[in-house]
Amino acid sequence: MQNIPIVEEADASKDVAAVYADFQRRMGFPHAPNFIKTQGHSLAVTRGTWALVQNVLVGGALPRTVKEMMFAAISHERQCAYCEAAHLACCRMLGVDPAALALLVTDLPTCRRRRCATSSSSGSSARAIRAASRAPTSRRCVATA
Repeated sequence: MQNIPIVEEADASKDVAAVYADFQRRMGFPHAPNFIKTQGHSLAVTRGTWALVQNVLVGGALPRTVKEMMFAAISHERQCAYCEAAHLACCRMLGVDPAALALLVTDLPTCRRRRCATSSSSGSSARAIRAASRAPTSRRCVATA
């Protein structure tokens, strides 16, 4: 697989750097992740990806913690080490119990039984995790597709 060079903030256009900064601020990251920096060659692609991430992870009815846990489990199932590591890191950053995270990627059925989404998990959150874990997968990482 070919590597796409990343565009660091210092080398990015003013508009792309603004997207990086907004991504960092809204997601609570210390810096823009590499997957967004690989798209910094195109302002349209960078903005489009950020809009998608905002709509999926930032907005919506489910808490971001639950969404990140769902993505960690899906990434594990699809065998995408990069995405799994990134979503697990987000979960840790958001304060998800480390034991719950371990179950999430090693023993999802036990995690579901314990409803280990968060300390304040609701039935809807647990249902969302169950639904995500049953979704068909292509065994391909969408970040590398």
